[in-house]
Amino acid sequence: MLLHSRWQCSLLVGAIFTAMVQGQRAPPKLYDIVPDDYTIHEPPPLLDGKAVPVEFSVSVKNIPSLDELKQELSMELNLRIYWVDKRLQVGPYFEAFPNSTYMNANPAILSKIWMPDVYTDYTKSVVAPRILAAPASLRIYPNTTVRYSARITMQFACPMDFRNYPADSQSCDMSLESYAFTRDKIYYSWRPEGASINIAHRLAHFDFAFTFENDKENVNFPSGSYPAITMTVRLHRRISYHMLQTYIPSLMFVIVSWLSFLVPPESVPGRMAICMTTLLTLTAMFAAVRQSTPSVSYVKALDIWMVACIFFVFLTLVEYTLVLRLTKNLKKSQTPPTSPRKSEPNTKPSPLEMQMQPSKNGDEQSSAFHKFSGEAANGPPSTDSPKNCLIACVEGYGPDCWRRPTKRGILILETVSCIFIPGSFIFFNIVYWSYLASIVAANMATTEI
Repeated sequence: MLLHSRWQCSLLVGAIFTAMVQGQRAPPKLYDIVPDDYTIHEPPPLLDGKAVPVEFSVSVKNIPSLDELKQELSMELNLRIYWVDKRLQVGPYFEAFPNSTYMNANPAILSKIWMPDVYTDYTKSVVAPRILAAPASLRIYPNTTVRYSARITMQFACPMDFRNYPADSQSCDMSLESYAFTRDKIYYSWRPEGASINIAHRLAHFDFAFTFENDKENVNFPSGSYPAITMTVRLHRRISYHMLQTYIPSLMFVIVSWLSFLVPPESVPGRMAICMTTLLTLTAMFAAVRQSTPSVSYVKALDIWMVACIFFVFLTLVEYTLVLRLTKNLKKSQTPPTSPRKSEPNTKPSPLEMQMQPSKNGDEQSSAFHKFSGEAANGPPSTDSPKNCLIACVEGYGPDCWRRPTKRGILILETVSCIFIPGSFIFFNIVYWSYLASIVAANMATTEI
């Protein structure tokens, strides 16, 4: 009797279990969403006679490196691609799981379905950081929208223009294009809400801004016109680094070279040491700047500044060299010429020789005439004064101004140089910094936009 009761209980439990299994529908297999007549060689059918839309969204996480010498940029980002494929049979899955908003599939299924052939121009490498598997996901929604997402690090070439360096602005384009399908088959576009910039840190030397372009017109080949979209990274260099490292130190060295005007020309070691030290320091600084910037065939704004600083210091050194030469010539002109003495004869001149000698009064009259007219008795105008020196130079007796300078002339040269050289450098600064300020203002306006 006990065995009979146990047997009936087992039958009852089995019947209940069988009813529960029969009442619950088993979920379809993942590959059941791909029909037997599905082909991966053709894109999905056209929607309302239009090209199949393929939408993109991107979330930039990091800009790990920007190599200016190699002109390369790398970005770490999440790239998401959306497209609609009406050939997929996702109805049974969502009937089995009515509360699901999407089907989370393994990215390995991509080998069984059609997917867009996306490639990028100027790309050097695309790396997916992984621990056990590549960070990627595949979702299929009830309306047969497929979303593929992946975390990648892209390194691509970025042609740069350094003419305005260090106030330059660079634009790096990342283009996503189709290689096999023309515009009449598929169409690329950015999702309106799909672009986000989530860079938590600030770049060391640049401010950045991103722009997104939906249609790129220049992807035309003899075989057809291909869809393409572009993400542009605009990098604006901050000039504060070079202000502290290059501009202010070089400006101070130029000003130090002007202190040599306060040193008397007779102090050759002190004045020459100031000029030579500043010149050599600026030359070494210019060489260090050239090593840290890309080697280009054109002139950069920083090169113009460094060459100008070296030129003005060199001009100060040339001026002092000229003063030294004039001072040496002045000492020579003030030293009376030494001539060997001749033995005087013991005989007196004869009466005939005394008659042949000119009278003393005639000599005095002749010398007085020449003194009044400003001319020497036997040569060009006297150069004892700056006025006569200028007259001699104009009339063609220039070498006398060089050989017979005056103290006043040397003082005038020192005074004019002390005003002209700093004044010229100040004028150069006004022009240079006005141009650089306009470029920085334009870069800031572009970044804000």
